[in-house]
Amino acid sequence: METPDQVRRESWTWPGEAVGLVLRGRTAGPTAAVVGTVLSAVNQGSLILDGQATWVTWLRVAVNDAVPYLVASIGWLSARRVRPGPIGVEAATEVTGFPHRTSTRAKEKALMPRVPVHTIGDAPQAARDTLSGLAARLGRVFNIHGEMAHAPVVLAVYAGMQAAIAEHGSFDARTREAIALAVGAVDGCGYCQAAHTASARKAGLDLEQTIAIRADRAEFDPKLGALLAVARQVAGQVGEVDDATWKHALEAGWTDTELTELFAHVAVNLYTNYFNHYVGTELDLPPAPDLS
Repeated sequence: METPDQVRRESWTWPGEAVGLVLRGRTAGPTAAVVGTVLSAVNQGSLILDGQATWVTWLRVAVNDAVPYLVASIGWLSARRVRPGPIGVEAATEVTGFPHRTSTRAKEKALMPRVPVHTIGDAPQAARDTLSGLAARLGRVFNIHGEMAHAPVVLAVYAGMQAAIAEHGSFDARTREAIALAVGAVDGCGYCQAAHTASARKAGLDLEQTIAIRADRAEFDPKLGALLAVARQVAGQVGEVDDATWKHALEAGWTDTELTELFAHVAVNLYTNYFNHYVGTELDLPPAPDLS
């Protein structure tokens, strides 16, 4: 299941921010004191040593001591306004191979999702059995499923797709989770990347492998990598897959039947990725590691 994913800090808005980040926390007092002492020594030291200091001299010393604290405070507050945000399109394209599709909603500072997260007890009646089954299988009601339950048809479609794959699909759990990670990375779905990082590890992939898959670096398993290349193009190019990528997957050992089946796996992940963007699902599990 995305939002992923990948953050980087924006550039400084003014030079004082750099000072502000240095003169803060436990280092603020000592550093500011040293800076103030140096300024006082340079500007007023000769007067003090010669015994010619007046009240104006000591006022200037006080100002010298106060300035570092003032700069630190203003710089730190300004720096706080420049918070880490979603990775830019160019950087995400470099990492994933496709433009990072971050929804307008994801860029907003929403305080809560658009729809309620239902429990089994307060979910619409038509969704309760399905929600209860998911909770029994997964151990609890996750936010995404609780939100889908708000419109029972949404949860029913999701459950139906999952049931069809379970009954008719041929890919093992490791392959299914790898597909989910690849598609979630292309779609920029942080929720699904987090969820499938956890489930992929249970399916036999280690943490570094999950990161490699999300970053389109699955060299540790060339056959799997060839399949994921097809999945990434399906997700990133509105279903289009070039002949070279398709042929490479066949040459790697996948059959055309398996490549046809792949579409169902991509589709169910597009469904969850887009839904999370659509309603603004809040993360209720550990986030996936940063790709930077």
